[in-house]
Amino acid sequence: MSRSNVQLLFRFVPLLTLAVTFIAGCSVSFSSKPVAGKCTKSPEEHWASVLSTFVDSGGKVNFAAVALNSTDLECYVEYLQETAPWNKPTSFNSKAEETAFFINAYNALAMFGVVKKGIPADFDSDLKRADFFYLTNYTLGGRSLSLYQFENEIVRPLGEPRVHFALNCMSVGCPRLPTIPYTADALEQQLQNGAREFFNSSKYVVVDASRKVVTVSEILKFYPEDFVKPGVASSLIEFINKYRDASVPTDYQVEYIPYDWHVNKQ
Repeated sequence: MSRSNVQLLFRFVPLLTLAVTFIAGCSVSFSSKPVAGKCTKSPEEHWASVLSTFVDSGGKVNFAAVALNSTDLECYVEYLQETAPWNKPTSFNSKAEETAFFINAYNALAMFGVVKKGIPADFDSDLKRADFFYLTNYTLGGRSLSLYQFENEIVRPLGEPRVHFALNCMSVGCPRLPTIPYTADALEQQLQNGAREFFNSSKYVVVDASRKVVTVSEILKFYPEDFVKPGVASSLIEFINKYRDASVPTDYQVEYIPYDWHVNKQ
């Protein structure tokens, strides 16, 4: 989830791209700086170290410290540049391995992007979001792509709606960023826990019995077709209730909490 209203915004991609290209000059590609000899752990261990060192229990990131001590993140991004299921298929033996890899990769590249952008205060305008999610490219398995392309062309087609509560674009409105990586062995439990945490948090779901309204994160507005479809749920409230401790009455109206685009920094 890029975690954005880019889903709506990019219905106007040709005009928007022209406008932003005029302002910004051209799209930007971010790559890891050479870290040969410094990557002494496995790629997964480097990413685990980033999360355990720079992410607090609330999911906020110490970006300033990451920028000063970037070796672990650089090592992981360097690995991502060379690795993906499409160019190293023998490294991925199951859909769970691919899904966990993509979640970790998206979160790491988003964090890397915030650092490379100089740790902006927010993405609180269409042009800022276009620049970060659409016009900034990264290399994944030899393929150049934006966070928007990553989410919409690679992650969402996996058909797992709970990934929206695992992907983190480093904004305050995103689901909490865990302090440990996603893994194939623990993926089902991690996705289930993430969805339950999300839908039981008053940050993302507010029930107003007096008005018969449930107000939810705009993530559910950005990607409704991922949550309401055959085999998943017949309505947003039915989907929400799959993960809530206290069910929302099915006759309530659904409204949306404005997305908080401030960068999720400590």
